[in-house]
Formats: sequence, structure tokens, C-alpha cells
Amino acid sequence: MPLGFERSLSGSHYCDVVEGNSFQINEQKVRLRGPGQRTEVTGLIVHRGVNVRREYVRNVRGLLRAWEKHGYGAAEQGLRDRHHRKHRRPGSPEVRLDQVAGGKLEFIRQVRGATNLLYVKLWNRFASLSTPRRQLKVAIAQTAAQVDDALWLLEWETGNATAFALEGVGLVTCAHCVPDGPLFAMKPAAITQQFVATTVRKDTDRDLAVLSIVEPLLSAIARGDDAAMTRGTQAIVAGFGNYAPGSGSRLLNGHITGRGIRHGVDVLYSDHRAFEGISGGPVLDANLRAIGVLQRATSSEAPGQETTILPISLLDQLGISRTGASAPVPPTSGVRPGP
Repeated sequence: MPLGFERSLSGSHYCDVVEGNSFQINEQKVRLRGPGQRTEVTGLIVHRGVNVRREYVRNVRGLLRAWEKHGYGAAEQGLRDRHHRKHRRPGSPEVRLDQVAGGKLEFIRQVRGATNLLYVKLWNRFASLSTPRRQLKVAIAQTAAQVDDALWLLEWETGNATAFALEGVGLVTCAHCVPDGPLFAMKPAAITQQFVATTVRKDTDRDLAVLSIVEPLLSAIARGDDAAMTRGTQAIVAGFGNYAPGSGSRLLNGHITGRGIRHGVDVLYSDHRAFEGISGGPVLDANLRAIGVLQRATSSEAPGQETTILPISLLDQLGISRTGASAPVPPTSGVRPGP
């Protein structure tokens, strides 16, 4: 694209900055991209933030899929035959599939971040295939959509509630949302995949419980500081209020209205008007960190009751640290049997 055309489209300011710092613009390397075109610089997509090319991600998925389907040896030989033999210096050691896949994943991590959900999903596939198995990772919610990824619908014979994956802990909910009978956790978008939820900790006095399922938790919410939540502070409640098949989660904005003691337990109060089934959901600060667990809320059936929030720091009194359960997580029973 001729440089003069670039200047005429309001690029003159940037050209002046470059040339004013004693650099010379190479007209052969000037490119102009419109709103509908992919903007790429040094192999990175920079249209809306920095990202890797879709083809790059598809290539990593293909490597992992071949490894899963055909086994390591066959997948590695296919990689050598298709891509690397003709590009390598004579006498160079043969490429290794695990090194190639690991290197490509490291590049995705550098670009998209260590807690990005796409990276975490790909890494966990790679970690599960590796020998010895590598440590699984979890994506930390940083947007409202990612909060939804960390929510789980709990269902039992007579009701449903909400649980959420808390970083380094597991699935957190209220104890009154954990019945004595069978309990199942699921994602509304994949309702046919229902996992038996096993109780790791349950404290009926504090009304808190920690659960585990056989499915790896790919997304989680980071823990916040409930002590910083003062009267008037904004808070967000997330969960499956008034859940029906086909519906999704709700995010409810509100404010902390005060602190108190309920049944001998320190609680926070808020002005959220929630819905049945949202109990056990996370209460988030402005940075989408969990500062509490919704215990009960004002409703049309109980308009006089206050919305109460169990501070996240109560987990410390259950023996649950910021780095996980203080005792090994017991094995789960697996997937819910079909009808």
C-alpha cells in the first residue's frame, strides 16, 4: 500500500511519530487493514487484543487428537513425515511430539495468558496424555462469561441449587443445598452429562459445604477479601435462579447493606432480590472474586427476610485453606447412570 495513501487516511500522525524518532518507514511493509480484515503483526492477531491465529490453535488440536486416537508412536511418526523431515538440517535429532506440542502450548500461554480457558483446556488434554502425567491447570474467571464457566447446577430428587468452582478448593455451596441422598452436578448446556457429587466437607452450623466430582474443573473463581466489603460496596450474585431446562445462569447486581450475626455465624447482608435455586452461588466483588456464598435471599414468598451472605473466609474455619482441602479429596462415584 503506498505510504501517501496511508497518510491520507489519518495515518500521518503515527508516521510523524516514527520519523520524528529517527526511524525511516519502509513503504513496502506498510499495510492498511479495514474493520472487516484480520490485523496481523509478526504472526499475532492484534485486531481485538493480542491473539494467536486460528490455524495455529487448530494445528495444536490436531496434534493432540492424533495422539489420543492413534497413540504416541504413530502420531509422532505422522508429525515427522508430514511437517518436519524436509525442513530440518541433516543430522539433526528427530523431533518429538511431546516437545512440539508443549512448545506450541507454551506460545499460546504467553499470548493468551496462563489462566485463559482455551489454553487450559488444551494443556489439560496434553497433561493427561503425557507420561508421566503432568499437573492439570484451571482457568480463573475474569469476565462474566468466564464466571458462568465456573458455575455448576446441583440437582437432587426434590430440588436444585448452585455451586461454584473456587480456585484451589473445589465446588463450594451451602450445606443446606447438600441433601443426605444422591446429589448430581451438571452444566445446563450439557444436561445429559450429570456427575455424582461427593461431599468433601459439610458444616451445617456454618451452612457451608465443599464437593468434588470426577470431572476436572477447568474454570474457577479466585478468592476475594470479604473484609473489604463495607456498606454500600457493589456485589454481584451468580447462580441458577428459577432454573428450568434450557435456561442459563443469572447475574444479579446489588450492594452490601451491612454485617451481622445469624445463628452465631458472621454474615453479610445485601439488597439482592434473588430467586429459588440460586442459593449456594458465589457473591463477587467488582473484580469478579468470590467474597461470599449466597445463603438465602429476599423473595416474593418471604419479602421480609434479609438477603444473607456467608463470608468466604468462613471456609478457613472448616479447615479449607486458600490452597485446597486440608485432607485428600475422596473419590467420586462417577457419572450419573442413565434412565
